[in-house]
Amino acid sequence: MGAVSRAHALGPAQQLGRSVRAHREAARLSLGTLAAKSGVSKANLSTIEAGAGNPSLETLWRLAGAL
Repeated sequence: MGAVSRAHALGPAQQLGRSVRAHREAARLSLGTLAAKSGVSKANLSTIEAGAGNPSLETLWRLAGAL
């Protein structure tokens, strides 16, 4: 299965989690550093990256601003 096919096989939460993690790693930030910069708890950020979270729009804005 190609990369595009695999991405479509993932649900929205999993796609979001992969995207957040990819952007965090591209910015060379640790989970703890991004959590501190965004004001989102480390536990919540970990849940989001695992594709198990349902973050609020405010949380997404905080993460985007910190990235």
